[in-house]
Amino acid sequence: MTTLAARALLGTLIDYAGLFPPAELPMAEAVSAYAAARSGREAWMLGRFVLPLARLEEFERAAGALPGGRAPTAWPLSVIGSGDGRADAATIAAFNGPRDDAARPDARIEAIEMRVDGPRAVAGAADLAGGLAERFFELDISSDPSATLAAVARAGGRAKVRTGGVTADRFPSVGELARFLESCAAARVAFKETAGLHHPLRSAHAPTGDGRSQPVVMHGFLNVMLAAALAFDGGARAADLEPVLAEPSPAAFAFDAAGVVVKGRRLTVEALASARRSFALSFGSCSFDDPVSELKALGIL
Repeated sequence: MTTLAARALLGTLIDYAGLFPPAELPMAEAVSAYAAARSGREAWMLGRFVLPLARLEEFERAAGALPGGRAPTAWPLSVIGSGDGRADAATIAAFNGPRDDAARPDARIEAIEMRVDGPRAVAGAADLAGGLAERFFELDISSDPSATLAAVARAGGRAKVRTGGVTADRFPSVGELARFLESCAAARVAFKETAGLHHPLRSAHAPTGDGRSQPVVMHGFLNVMLAAALAFDGGARAADLEPVLAEPSPAAFAFDAAGVVVKGRRLTVEALASARRSFALSFGSCSFDDPVSELKALGIL
């Protein structure tokens, strides 16, 4: 039986990004997979459908072609911005506005994700899509992100961090990720992660899954989310978070009726729910089934 702690930690956790590497599914397949996940037993773990803003029309065609029994109902979307903020804002306003189209899928853009290269870029994009969608600013964490996070906080935005990719150089170090979590907690900036979090626990896997790439040590999404909860709830510093992020053993994370013990430190159900609601919002994954299957294998689901 799934504990209350697991539900608090995992609810709406996975934003489905099947269009992106390494899966790179065609739109019709990605839409069908998301529809199937929404009707499955673990639908409570499913977050938004992620797509490039430029592919909205393609999405509408694919969603409209679903069989009647699997037609989308109020799908939450997160879009990747084009780089032209004013045009993106206009597109979001038009998509979310009323339209006389009975065949149009019931979906709404809830968030836009934009890449920025520093505080000045955040300030320049701050007003775009304001009030139309949540704004996630993807930032570089190879150096201290505090100044950029301060700009994100002033803009009322959220942060986005890339936790991997299809090559080894796209994976941030444990130290870089721990510093990011501490900095977000200090600035009270909520965030999401994208890429590389295919497995619950830190472990080595081929990043492309096609047999052509060498194994890379990947961050685990349980490691990241529980470290984030420690930073948000207890003010844990980067030095305290690094061992949590680096931990490969499931025995270090013990779920029970009252919460979860993380390497000897307890997080209550309420602390997990608060961190997920206000801080560690979600992560993007090109698969929904794989994380669910591995959580079941660990006995967490």
